[in-house]
Amino acid sequence: MAAAMPLALLVLLLLGPGGWCLAEPPRDSLREELVITPLPSGDVAATFQFRTRWDSELQREGVSHYRLFPKALGQLISKYSLRELHLSFTQGFWRTRYWGPPFLQAPSGAELWVWFQDTVTEPLSPSDTDHYFLRYAVLPREVVCTENLTPWKKLLPCSSKAGLSVLLKADRLFHTSYHSQAVHIRPVCRNARCTSISWELRQTLSVVFDAFITGQGKKDWSLFRMFSRTLTEPCPLASESRVYVDITTYNQDNETLEVHPPPTTTYQDVILGTRKTYAIYDLLDTAMINNSRNLNIQLKWKRPPENEAPPVPFLH
Repeated sequence: MAAAMPLALLVLLLLGPGGWCLAEPPRDSLREELVITPLPSGDVAATFQFRTRWDSELQREGVSHYRLFPKALGQLISKYSLRELHLSFTQGFWRTRYWGPPFLQAPSGAELWVWFQDTVTEPLSPSDTDHYFLRYAVLPREVVCTENLTPWKKLLPCSSKAGLSVLLKADRLFHTSYHSQAVHIRPVCRNARCTSISWELRQTLSVVFDAFITGQGKKDWSLFRMFSRTLTEPCPLASESRVYVDITTYNQDNETLEVHPPPTTTYQDVILGTRKTYAIYDLLDTAMINNSRNLNIQLKWKRPPENEAPPVPFLH
């Protein structure tokens, strides 16, 4: 009887006031998005972005539990006093003349930028960077392969089992005209005075599918044709999971492009100086996937775009 008393008291403490019912909400979040852009040349660009944000000052707090933020990166920040890190692996060259300006710029090969925190003085605002603590490295001839993609996918909270990451199939991603994957780590201010910070991990991957090779000359595209897979369920750990399709060339008077199924909503914004219109598919909307058990977004050209450029060899 006496031995049972501590157990009963423990249960009351956990379930009573101040216990589980008042537990702090998670301090980390995950947002994932995919932007599909039909290019003037007839090719199609796909840009993935996975953004993990953690309200924790890793360099000041003794962190032992990790939920969404990768433990390996958190320990790296804490041990080496990292302030900011940018690492990219790119295969091929972005053809600005035919594809327009890129969403994310990166040179061919491997590139690394690292800023270290000055541990001698008091930590400064994340916006105050000192070139004395900057290290830069580049390998222009580094070959990008599946050995770079596999550990990159393991950093994702859902790995490649759910959400947008199920489309990351190596044999499709590396048979493209352009492939670039990157990891970006930086501190983000939580308030205007920047008295406290959060750590943001942004994983990006951009590919360009050649319409004249993989598409056999056709202008119609779909998720399955590009990635050999469709979306079946959102990542359960994501607070936001969306697919954006650039439908700027579509309007009521000149219907040159149509998307199927109908999007959740549409959105307009100015991107790189040009007003764009996007069809948005919200994977967290249960009706979006449950109606068909999978989501296979399709882009169909009713006729070739007027500003389409002919296939011209690109010489380096």
